[in-house]
Amino acid sequence: MKKIVDDTFLVFGMVFVFLLIASYFLPIGKIIEDGRAFLIIFFILDVVGKYLLNQKREKNK
Repeated sequence: MKKIVDDTFLVFGMVFVFLLIASYFLPIGKIIEDGRAFLIIFFILDVVGKYLLNQKREKNK
């Protein structure tokens, strides 16, 4: 489970850096405000989905 959470934080870190760099060139403040709920839901679903996939793989072995 710890690896799943670490991988998810890695993905979100990359997205954050991309948005930080893009914010210097584009007016994306409104996009970030509108996407907060989506990002929270995506984070939770990503962690749960990876956990369930790992459980399914272990069960099939």
